[in-house]
Amino acid sequence: IAQVAGVAVGNLCYYFPKKEDLYYSYYSRFFSALTDALEPIFSTETNPWVSFFAREYIIYYKFFADPLYKRQALDAINVPIFRQHYCRDFYSRLLEFMKTIDSNFEPENLLDYSIIFCTTEMHLFEAHANEENPDFKRIFSLILSIEFNFANVTPDRQRELTDEIIRVSEQFLSEHPGVLTF
Repeated sequence: IAQVAGVAVGNLCYYFPKKEDLYYSYYSRFFSALTDALEPIFSTETNPWVSFFAREYIIYYKFFADPLYKRQALDAINVPIFRQHYCRDFYSRLLEFMKTIDSNFEPENLLDYSIIFCTTEMHLFEAHANEENPDFKRIFSLILSIEFNFANVTPDRQRELTDEIIRVSEQFLSEHPGVLTF
């Protein structure tokens, strides 16, 4: 790796003492590029639920639909340091999101919830990633229901929000097919 990067082995080991540190650096840049590409697009969305979860839907969809993204995601979730950082990053985004909505949530439980949610999300992805035609909408709806239950969203409102998030996401994907192509 050092030879291909054109740096001394000592420099590589200084900045990346463990193999996992190198993996995390690579994957964090990859996933940051995905979320950054969508940020300006959904920053004007007036419904905070749609803004937050449509981004999640599109990225998650790309992981299922695109073999390169799928391979990247499957590799990354097997790196413990990446899983830890992914959960913490999700926690930070979720904390900011929860502050924007009118919800009775307990901030002290949010980190534990984020870890449970991220772990569930990763296991669902792993379980269905190699299926010929996974029922993506069902899988993502299940992920949304976990989020909504935590935020004390009523079942009727859950269905309404899920339909709107999926509608906006799919419309976006059809209108911008290359948005997450790097």
